[in-house]
Amino acid sequence: MFVEPEGSDFEVKGVIAEEPSSDKIFLVVEKDPTFPGGREAYKKFLDENLVYPEEAKLNGIEGNVYLTFVVDTDGSLYDFKVIKGPDSGLREEALRVFMAGPNWIPGMQREQAVKTKITVRVAFRLDEHTGSSLN
Repeated sequence: MFVEPEGSDFEVKGVIAEEPSSDKIFLVVEKDPTFPGGREAYKKFLDENLVYPEEAKLNGIEGNVYLTFVVDTDGSLYDFKVIKGPDSGLREEALRVFMAGPNWIPGMQREQAVKTKITVRVAFRLDEHTGSSLN
């Protein structure tokens, strides 16, 4: 198994509020939330924690799972939602890993940490040699 993020695997969109406030959730911020350690740490985290569901592997199911969640001002994650995914097993596995994952570095607006809603993509791909790969 291997993980190789393609392009932007997480993104923020639109603005809910312009002024930093403890109860506002931003969709676009001056500085996006980031996985601790950056892209390489994110890749390693997915590689070490995602398990390709056996049933999906046996049935040749692959594809992208999209999740949203909020990164709070302390970096904790909450309000997880699966947007879409090709199979319930793949959706559940992606959700499991992010729910059990580490806190992120929060988004920043006007030099203040703010709650930020982001979308992540987890790509499950079958490999002809090993039977699975995770992107």
